[in-house]
Amino acid sequence: MQREAFLATGASIQTISKMELYVEDPPNSPQSFTFTLTKLSFEGYTLETLSGNQYRAVYFDLKNIPQENSSWSLQDISLAVTVQASPGSIFSIYLFNGVGIYGTSTASLISYNPLTASAQYTFDPNVQLTVFPELLPVFNESIAFVASKGTLQDISMNSVIFTFLPATTPSFSQQSLGLYYVYFIFFLFLLPIGVAILVFREFLSRKLVSKTGVVVVLVVGVLCRIALAVTTAHVFDMNVLLSSTRGWFQFRNPQGGPGPTLPLTYFLYWVSYSPYALLQLAGFQDAHLLGHAAGMVESVFVKLFPIIIDILMYFLLFRFRPDGVGFVWATFYYLNPLAIFTSSVWGQYDAATMAFIAGGVYFMSRQRYARAALAFVVSGMVELVGFLPYIVLLLRVGRARLYKTLATIALAVVPVFVYPPETDLLVRVFLSSAGFLHGQFSQAGSYTLLGSFPQLSIITQFRPLLISQVMIFALASVDTYRKRMNAEMLVFYLCLSAAALLLFTSLLASWVWLVALCLIYAGMKGKSDLGAFMLVFGTAVTFVEVSNTTGSAYLILGNLGYPIVPFIEAIRNRLEIFTVMVTALTALVLFYLKYGSSDPRQTIIRTSAITLSLYLLLYFWLGVYPS
Repeated sequence: MQREAFLATGASIQTISKMELYVEDPPNSPQSFTFTLTKLSFEGYTLETLSGNQYRAVYFDLKNIPQENSSWSLQDISLAVTVQASPGSIFSIYLFNGVGIYGTSTASLISYNPLTASAQYTFDPNVQLTVFPELLPVFNESIAFVASKGTLQDISMNSVIFTFLPATTPSFSQQSLGLYYVYFIFFLFLLPIGVAILVFREFLSRKLVSKTGVVVVLVVGVLCRIALAVTTAHVFDMNVLLSSTRGWFQFRNPQGGPGPTLPLTYFLYWVSYSPYALLQLAGFQDAHLLGHAAGMVESVFVKLFPIIIDILMYFLLFRFRPDGVGFVWATFYYLNPLAIFTSSVWGQYDAATMAFIAGGVYFMSRQRYARAALAFVVSGMVELVGFLPYIVLLLRVGRARLYKTLATIALAVVPVFVYPPETDLLVRVFLSSAGFLHGQFSQAGSYTLLGSFPQLSIITQFRPLLISQVMIFALASVDTYRKRMNAEMLVFYLCLSAAALLLFTSLLASWVWLVALCLIYAGMKGKSDLGAFMLVFGTAVTFVEVSNTTGSAYLILGNLGYPIVPFIEAIRNRLEIFTVMVTALTALVLFYLKYGSSDPRQTIIRTSAITLSLYLLLYFWLGVYPS
């Protein structure tokens, strides 16, 4: 009753001495009515002590948990638990903090599986509930596990870790907001695209590239990334990275954060963050901008790992083809808005997967199979997709009957088993991808065509991701058996596999995969059309990601639902426009992957016109005048 009073009045009520029941007849009712209350009772259900029976909900009393204040806000709660439940059970985790009941998008509708009974769940209290499906706990601060399907039998909680981050409120004028937006657009789109086009015009037909040109592009890319890293952040993921890095350097907490990010990835973030930790020990005082939880200098070091990876990828692409064309394709990745956005605004590590794969392909093309295998394995330890080229490499070496080499590259997988949490999460991600566990990879999300249009949801029942990956692997195996598999064919199949993953899962930050893989393939096969289209592709995907998913205000200020440019960011059916756009662009990528060898200058003009026309069509058809 106290909670109902709080929801009705907004004030915390401790004692309730009177209750009124109000019943109203609809206006202009032709009949009179009477209301008689025959019984009013308050049910006094009690909570049972867990003893191995079947339960719909299990509660843990937290007694006195640390509380938020004006300076610190609760970022997440890390729970190490072991769950026993009936087969097929699905449960969610909730937090009770006084009269507030919080749910989360990171620990909801979890499918119970005996193979993953012990797990580390990260609870982000980002959904406040008005209705709770079970009994309210008798304690003000509690964590509840509630089964929406099946029953819970036993839950053992091994540890609970609360992570708080600084909470600040930005203060600025509308004019300042406009300046920040222009700053954001300039360093994300105008400057890098302008320099990339100049490089395209000047170096495409050259045989030799001067060191000055390479250095100028390098400096421009670093400038754009640092300028954006300081002033922007994807709040949710940035706070996850902050919780991980600060948790390790301040409290020696080895738990990185929520899956499917693997432990090795967090470790690489820690390595690049370590110089900033030394600065803090030396007494450095950072400044904060726009209410971001991270300081201005700290923001750069948090994102330093993906920024370094972008630089590495720039030189790797140039290494595949050290001439004018290779330099242009390297520039089209390094100054691509999608690469800059993913690493320096979002701070995501998806490019690292492709960088290690690129290194493995480079070594494979030069028959250095042991180094290639190690690079592929490290890529897989960052994201599971890296193991696909490793398996193909094993098959290729085995088919060539190079048994000594096969034994050597088989040992490259040993690092996977060195750190048990890494092995455990890799198994979970694989089971989710194969559809055996409910999770991010088991179904099409809202950022896919199948997930955003309910009419197409029936297709997801046939597991299109699993079927497509099996078909691609089968074709790759056939080519391996016929001894036609080489480094170029491997990249081709990786492009197909990445396209399927992106179209059938909500891997929003992973669209940079296609840019990297297609530019590698363009350099190796001389696919000028494909390479030229990657600049258009990356620009278009970045634009719709910013305007149709999070919005620029979220990236600049951390505010959702506040469109800085309303006629672009506040239109209807934004996700539908995004999914149709990226699906159509991916179809164009697959076309150029297989066909096309015309003038790349004409390709840029032609595909730019097609992309702009498609966006305008969707803008008016789905956004402005939906049926």
